[in-house]
Amino acid sequence: MSKCDIVIEFDRDDRTFQAGEVISGKVYVTPKTNMPCDGVRVEIMWATHGRGNSDSETIDALEYNGRQFLAGETVAYEFRFDSPGQPLTYHGHYLNVDHYVRARLDVPWSFDPKAAEEYILLPGPACRPADEPRRLTKTGEPHRALGCVLAAVMVVAVVSLLFAFLPVIIIAWAVAAIVGFKLLRNSLAAKRLGETTFSLARDRAAPGETLPVSVEFSPKRSMRINAAIVVLKGVEQVVSGSGTNRTTHTKTLFKKHYALSNEAQLPAGKQMISGNIAIPTTDAWTFQADDNKVIWEMSLRVDIPNWPDWIASTEFELGPNVNETPAQIDALDAQSQPPPIPTPVPPTPPAETPPTQPIAAEIETQHRARPEPEPDQQPKPVSDGLEYAEDLNAIESSDRFGDQRGELIARACERTYNLEVTIKSVSWTLESSMPLEFRNGRTVIAQVEDTDSAEIAVHFPESANEDIDALSMGTTLRLTVRPREFNKFYCRMEALVEEH
Repeated sequence: MSKCDIVIEFDRDDRTFQAGEVISGKVYVTPKTNMPCDGVRVEIMWATHGRGNSDSETIDALEYNGRQFLAGETVAYEFRFDSPGQPLTYHGHYLNVDHYVRARLDVPWSFDPKAAEEYILLPGPACRPADEPRRLTKTGEPHRALGCVLAAVMVVAVVSLLFAFLPVIIIAWAVAAIVGFKLLRNSLAAKRLGETTFSLARDRAAPGETLPVSVEFSPKRSMRINAAIVVLKGVEQVVSGSGTNRTTHTKTLFKKHYALSNEAQLPAGKQMISGNIAIPTTDAWTFQADDNKVIWEMSLRVDIPNWPDWIASTEFELGPNVNETPAQIDALDAQSQPPPIPTPVPPTPPAETPPTQPIAAEIETQHRARPEPEPDQQPKPVSDGLEYAEDLNAIESSDRFGDQRGELIARACERTYNLEVTIKSVSWTLESSMPLEFRNGRTVIAQVEDTDSAEIAVHFPESANEDIDALSMGTTLRLTVRPREFNKFYCRMEALVEEH
């Protein structure tokens, strides 16, 4: 049984802070018996948890002098810390990164009483880069480790020949052939392409931005390529166990192919192919720890007909926009989309509107001129916008760390809402926890009509991608949705569109 009760209270009830803000509060210590104490330490820290081994780091700490505690006497210790710029709070598939305020009493000749409370760290001013981004350039040179592997394999292959052990001979020479090809592939490709470099305009990017990339060639004579393909990939990589039980788990968060060039004839001489790569809207920032990582990588493959391809890749840092605040994240989402497609939709009388249609029909209606409604058409269906706003407000107002919020969210997720919404942005759905038909679909961030500022994120199935991609910002849709969870970062519900 603990010798004392330790309670950590924050000055901000929701325990949510932007990077760079002051985290303040009090630690209350109430001993159950008279107790000597050599000192009290209050610190802020981050720690990972999930499938991988735990990584943690103490960011800052306050030390208080020891004293003799008396039973039942409550002593308060104030704390004030500048919140760090990184890492930010992240909840992913294999990896979670959380922040804590932790208090510990140094009690002689006994276990030290301690307690910790979580807080949320969101993007803020402290995320601003300390220096200017730099250009990243890759020449496609073979990795030194491959050379070491090849050398080791060749030694095994030669030794196996001496002892005439056929299975080892076959395996060793097969591995040597594969590693040797990887080492020599770009050198062979350079015989056709000449000096080749793959470049990123900068080593940092933010969600919703576009990152310029380019590849330069110097062929000695005219040649043809089938394509130049860039692959943008984000992965969680965590390690569990140690020694012979050490296992690496990898989860792909995002992967998309972009064509810098289709089939083309390259003339002789130095030239460049370039393009802009759209960075998805995500909170999976770059994270590096001993056994837990979130990695973003850009790779290029130049497909040469009947010849080894030229391949290069480089990692870059994905972080929040330097001026980003939680209220601006949706704006980033909108910036990542192509320019709106003009859609002529004639005005309709405010008192009447066409009847509710299935999703596919509703989308189609938004993209063609609609005739004026006849006088005998049905009246506008009643929207559940006000009920949705009331449920959302109740969830936001509830105690984040109590049971009430969970009960309110569960109750909302049992409902369906008939809503009229106005599109603010459209993005790719990146969550692997979605039902299968929604995983490669689209997510629409929308303003709920008949409310002051309530928002909702609506996930559409992959079958609706073509229609959703054709919609412009500001388009109004009438949907039936079922919430699946509450997004505490954006204070809105995440919902699946119901099939009609």
